[in-house]
Amino acid sequence: MTNSSIKKTLLIWSVVLVVILASYLVRERFVAEKNLNYVRSLPPVVVILSEDGFSPQEITIEKGQTVEFKTTKGKPFWPASDLHPSHLIYPEFDPLEPVSSDKVWSFQFDKVGQWHYHDHLFPYYRGVVNVILAKNITKVSDCDETLSSAVEGDKFRCGDELITYKLKKEGLASAMTTLSELYNRDPFWRENCHELTHLLGQQAYLEFSKKGSIPIGPETAYCGYGFFHGFMEGLFASGGNVDEGRKLCAYMENQVIDKMKFVGTACYHGIGHGLVDGSDKKSWGNALKLLRPGLDMCDKVAETSGDHSRCYSGAFNSIWIAIGSSQWGLQVDKVNPYGLCEQLQVKYRSACYADAMIAVMKVTDRNFSAGLGLVEKIKEDLYARSAVSMLSGLTSRDYVGKNDWADIILACHNSQKRLVNDCLTSFAAGLVEFGEPNKEYEKAIIFCNSPDLIGEEKKLCFQRIISYFNVIYSPEKIKSLEGMLK
Repeated sequence: MTNSSIKKTLLIWSVVLVVILASYLVRERFVAEKNLNYVRSLPPVVVILSEDGFSPQEITIEKGQTVEFKTTKGKPFWPASDLHPSHLIYPEFDPLEPVSSDKVWSFQFDKVGQWHYHDHLFPYYRGVVNVILAKNITKVSDCDETLSSAVEGDKFRCGDELITYKLKKEGLASAMTTLSELYNRDPFWRENCHELTHLLGQQAYLEFSKKGSIPIGPETAYCGYGFFHGFMEGLFASGGNVDEGRKLCAYMENQVIDKMKFVGTACYHGIGHGLVDGSDKKSWGNALKLLRPGLDMCDKVAETSGDHSRCYSGAFNSIWIAIGSSQWGLQVDKVNPYGLCEQLQVKYRSACYADAMIAVMKVTDRNFSAGLGLVEKIKEDLYARSAVSMLSGLTSRDYVGKNDWADIILACHNSQKRLVNDCLTSFAAGLVEFGEPNKEYEKAIIFCNSPDLIGEEKKLCFQRIISYFNVIYSPEKIKSLEGMLK
């Protein structure tokens, strides 16, 4: 590759990077990340079915706690476990007949786990009951016994309980340290670290709203910046507005402006996340209608083109997660998965095509080569490069516990020429993003030194991860890594 072609490649990367650094990668969650209602006392919890659905839509209770179901619709209702219509996942969670509108149906949950349910008479009304262990969780070892559980929600909730306890008792830095300990303790926590930081961010916002301050340190970058996603979701779920979001971003960024460059990027992406929450049930089934208010607010809240792109990416991240998970009445269009992007103005499309990879991975069952095949169908180079960068980054999350990436390198080499470099370098960047907290550099450096990289690929790989280090690490930290980057 000539010097001029390298410069051209790096110029295009500067455009793609705005999208990729902002599009923090999120997989399907064990626990919905919106409007969590943590119920830690033992009295019955009341859930009311109205024309807008079950409220609260998601609750967390302790094992042995009772939930009372009521309705204000004036019609019979029938809350029951998924799946519809068999109710076989938790068959005891079923009244076995319609409940009169003037009656209350009570059920005691004795099984730990995450239980999705619906109204059998109108199954579009859905809810979630998270049942956790009735014990005080105060240290990492308290969660070891849950690792043998077949119910992933059981494991996940233990981690959530633990880091929330640390946040409230010892502060944000302690909670993040505990998260790092979990990450190293079992592969389950590596796979779900991003989701835990989401929930930690939501809880941190509640603490911030009480105290009026929160310390921002380098640890808030752990596990794909989920902390900022959750923090902004907490703001909007609590009735906050975009002006407050902008001020919060400035407040957090000013704390570390000389040390870390990722805060503004992560924060504006978090705003976009929070603006698209599926709360307008009248728009369910129409992705464009669900998305439009959030994009309009992104145009208002952000002051620079970079912040606009970051906010857009957060909005698209939310909508594509919903599409990939069949939430809000949305489904993946297997014939034309990019149909949504094609309907949008040009300024939104790079972010849309990038986050569409969430749904692409869903329909291809996380088969990387199959995903690349769908990316190759995108005609415009910029959008295709944005997409392959996201796809590679997402895929790297499945490989952070490995040291052999020959199959990834081979798949990238077999893809279209226009995609190869982004395919390889974005995988390396993903290893940074989802790497071990405070040691995110390790696997990425090993990858970039792979003998399977040919020609200029090694050089480009190191350029990419160094640009990432410049975003998430302090100058002192980067200097300490210089010997590994030669």
